[in-house]
Amino acid sequence: ERGYEVVLDRTAFYPEGGGQPCDLGTLRETDAVPGGEWPERSESVENAAEVLDVQEAGGEVVHICSRAFSTGSRVHGIIDWRRRIACMREHSGEHVLSGIICRSYGCSNIGFHMGKDFVTVDFSRRLTDEEIAAAQEAANRKVMEDVEIRAWYPDEKTLETLEYRSKKELEGQVRIVEIPGADVCACCGTHVRRTGEIGPIRVIGKEHYKSGIRLNLLIGEKALADYGEKSAEAAKISA
Repeated sequence: ERGYEVVLDRTAFYPEGGGQPCDLGTLRETDAVPGGEWPERSESVENAAEVLDVQEAGGEVVHICSRAFSTGSRVHGIIDWRRRIACMREHSGEHVLSGIICRSYGCSNIGFHMGKDFVTVDFSRRLTDEEIAAAQEAANRKVMEDVEIRAWYPDEKTLETLEYRSKKELEGQVRIVEIPGADVCACCGTHVRRTGEIGPIRVIGKEHYKSGIRLNLLIGEKALADYGEKSAEAAKISA
């Protein structure tokens, strides 16, 4: 079953979109008063609902929950932080690598998806192994520089003169994510504050996609886990 649709007056849960999966977590009914402090864990578990999915529909963020709430209920949202921070690292790491590739090799990022096992990114032209390796090295250098990642909303006049990446024509207010020396891109996703929080960025596979190329990436925790696994396998084989 799909579950119960819950709409709040404000939320920190990210709805699926822009290639990024949604946040998961829980909503708990609370007696906290408006403007007062939110109790951290004092709400009854019986009054909690698991957030199974989050989607945007009709301009609203819809939480698909395991139980219903009465209209007017006050709830305290708790996001699955391990999932969120992993998504933030992956999305930020993809920006670093994609920005560098698009700047260096004159191509466009035409697709992006954060999957369960790895991130896929599609580019408009084929890339050589040497170009991919150079971009990966430059991306990891940018991580080690630990530069600030800025998310901002330029005014209309500034936006007209700003050179930024975007997969589609945009109207109205545009959110820009900027990584100095790597990327300037229109993006609605969640990101870490500094590149040093991303961790390693590794290209683990490539395939032809339309007239361009699709790269498979491991970023952050997944890249570290893969490195540990490969290192253990190499040690076992050499022994």
